[in-house]
Amino acid sequence: MKMGTNQEQQIKGLHEKVSSLVKEKEPEFYNTGLFQCRDQHHALYYAMDRSSQEVRRDIAKGLIEIYNAHNSERDVAGIFRRYALKEEMKTPINERGDVYCSDLDLIINPEQIYEKAMVNEDFLSADHIAYDFGLGKVKKDAARIKYVEEEFRDGQKSENNNINTLPLYYDDLKECGVLASPLGKEVAKEWYDCLMNTGRMLGRLWLFDTEYYTEAKQVAEEADLGQELVDQAKKKKPGFFLANIFTPIRRMFMW
Repeated sequence: MKMGTNQEQQIKGLHEKVSSLVKEKEPEFYNTGLFQCRDQHHALYYAMDRSSQEVRRDIAKGLIEIYNAHNSERDVAGIFRRYALKEEMKTPINERGDVYCSDLDLIINPEQIYEKAMVNEDFLSADHIAYDFGLGKVKKDAARIKYVEEEFRDGQKSENNNINTLPLYYDDLKECGVLASPLGKEVAKEWYDCLMNTGRMLGRLWLFDTEYYTEAKQVAEEADLGQELVDQAKKKKPGFFLANIFTPIRRMFMW
């Protein structure tokens, strides 16, 4: 979370206030690098995760007061998620859909916070809120698809989409059931090309591995990219027995 100067000062003040309590109640944690780190905001979260109930409650209430003063409902929801019981998170107390954390005496409305996060294009937070508060698959998928599209487009601009990121985007869109959409097909095609190129590159180095071509074929079939691409992946097979030697050896070093 990006903070303004005023909010940073408030966080610093809360850290100073809590420090004496942490030093008294949690001396072992007080002297760790986690609590003494320069990022006092993170230090408070570390303390809230690892300290006694009394210390956790004081930190949570202090952070909530700061977040409310800056109209940061998303961050209040984050405290709620860390602190409330699971049944409290998914059990509305009224028709509006409010949920209540008894230990903090805190009421929030997850649906309103979700909608605001979507409007603000904070899609990852919206995805977490939808999942954690049980808002349903439709809302969760809507946020996840928007998040994947944002990350995928950023990766295209920076030429940073690769063998590590593309399968994550592909699997997310597959889980959301939108591989047939224009975005789904675009991600699938880029992942297919990445798999085929990786297979070719390793083949030139005699590090043969049919797995890349097999997965490329599967992607082409699942995303309905066309029979031509399916056939291209089928044809790409190492032609000699060295594949059976190099593939398991290479995987030993990769994994």
